[in-house]
Amino acid sequence: MNKPSRTATRRAFLRAAGGITVGLPFLESFPKRAHAQAVLPRFVIAFTPNGSNSLNEFHPQGAGTNFTLGIESAPVLPFKSKLLAITGVDMASASAGDVGDQHAVGMGHMLTGRTYSVDPTLMQADGNTDYPVGFANGISVDQAIANAIGGNSRYKSLEFGVQTSVRYGNHPFSRMIYTGPVQPVSPEDSPMAAYTRLFAGATPGSGGGDPAMVAENLMKRRSVIDFVVKEYETMNATVAMADRERLDQHLTLLRQLEQGLATGSAGPVACDQAGNFMPVASHLMHENFPIVGRQQADLLVFALACGITRVASLQYSYARSAERLEWIDTSGCAACGALTRTHHSISHEAGEARSDAQMSIINRWYSEQTAYLLGRMDAVNEGGATLLDNSLVFWCSEVAFSSDHTYEDIRAFLFGSAGGKVRTGQHLAVTNQSHTKLHVAMMNAVGVNTDTFGDPQFGTGPLAGVLV
Repeated sequence: MNKPSRTATRRAFLRAAGGITVGLPFLESFPKRAHAQAVLPRFVIAFTPNGSNSLNEFHPQGAGTNFTLGIESAPVLPFKSKLLAITGVDMASASAGDVGDQHAVGMGHMLTGRTYSVDPTLMQADGNTDYPVGFANGISVDQAIANAIGGNSRYKSLEFGVQTSVRYGNHPFSRMIYTGPVQPVSPEDSPMAAYTRLFAGATPGSGGGDPAMVAENLMKRRSVIDFVVKEYETMNATVAMADRERLDQHLTLLRQLEQGLATGSAGPVACDQAGNFMPVASHLMHENFPIVGRQQADLLVFALACGITRVASLQYSYARSAERLEWIDTSGCAACGALTRTHHSISHEAGEARSDAQMSIINRWYSEQTAYLLGRMDAVNEGGATLLDNSLVFWCSEVAFSSDHTYEDIRAFLFGSAGGKVRTGQHLAVTNQSHTKLHVAMMNAVGVNTDTFGDPQFGTGPLAGVLV
C-alpha cells in the first residue's frame, strides 16, 4: 500500500487540527514555505507591579556581556544569553506630563507614551478625588504591533491576567493595553474562560460563553489530543526522526496542558473532559493567585507555539498592587518575617529594614514567575531555535523606584531576539533615553517599519544598541 505523501498528510493533519486551532511545530520534513509562519517573530509583554526599592538589587551590574543580576532578578539569570538588560531608560512622557496618582500615570504611559484625560467618574470609583486618573490617550505598543503583524492569526492578540480586576475593576490602575485613545483592553483573568475562548469556540469577549454551549462544543471535539493523534499517527511514518521528536514534544505539551487545568496544578492547561475542566477553586480566590499565574503562562505559550496568535501579554495584578503574598517562603530571610501587609504598603517604606527585605523577596518571587514563562517558551523547539529565540519578551513595571514612584531608569528587560534581530547576552547602559525609543526598537525587531511611537516630542528612531 502506498504511503501518503508528506504534502497530503500535512494537509490532512492541519485540516483536522485547524478545527480546534492547534498548529504544528517546525518540521524539517516539509518545505520551508509550509512552516514559514511557525518561525515568524512573536511579541510578549510581561508585567509585574510596583517597581523596586533597591534598583541595584534588580538592575544588572557590570558592563556589556560581563554582567550579573542582583538578588531580586536573579531567577531569570539562566536566560542571560537571551537577555538584553537595559538601564537608563526613562518614561519621559510620564515625567513631563500628567499629574495625579503616579501608579496610574505610569500604567497609562508605560506602553503608550501618551498622556491621559482625567475622568471624574474614575476618581470617584477609586474613592480618592485628590489624585485624578484617566485612561491613556493612545494605542499601546503591543496593539500597534498586533495591527501590523497579527492579521493572519486567529487572534491579533491575547491578553492574559492574574487577578487584575479584583480591586478596581475596569480602571487605569488595572489596564495597560489600549487599542486606541481611551480604549483599554480588559485582560482575561480566568484560565477557564481563556481556555474556552481558545479551544471551545466561545465568542471573543463573551467571558467564555454559555457553559452548556461550551460543554457541548468540547464534547463534540472530545480531546484535542484524541482528535489530533489519529492524523499524527499517519504523519509519523512519513517524517524524519528529528520531526518525530518535535511532534512528540508537541503532544506532550498538549497532555501537560490537559492535566493542569483538570487538576488545578501548576502544569500547563488544555482541553479534555468538558465537565471536569474547572480549576480546583476560583481564579479570583486570593490563595489561587500563584497557580492562576502559572496556568495563564502555559496558555499563553501554547497560543504562541500553535499559531493562534503572535502577540500576547501576561499581567500580574495591577498598578499599586495591594496583594498580600503570604504564600512566599520567607524562611531564608531573617529580616522578613511574615508577609501580612500589602505589597503596596511595603513599597512605601523604603529604608526600613524589614520592608526592604520583604520588597526584595516579593520581587524575587515575581522574577521566578517570569522565569517560569521564559522557561516554557524556551522549551518549545522550532527547528534550530526555540519559541523564546523567535520571540521578543518585554518585562516591565509601572514605576521604577517604588517608594517615590519615579519614572527614571525604568525596568527594561528584553528576552529573546525575535529571530536574531536583538542584541542579547548583554547589559546596555544608556543615559536619559525615552522609553518611546525603546518601543520603536521593539517594533522594528518584530518587523514593524516605523521610526516613531507615542508622543514624538520625546524622540524618534529606535533606541541605539538594541537592534543587530
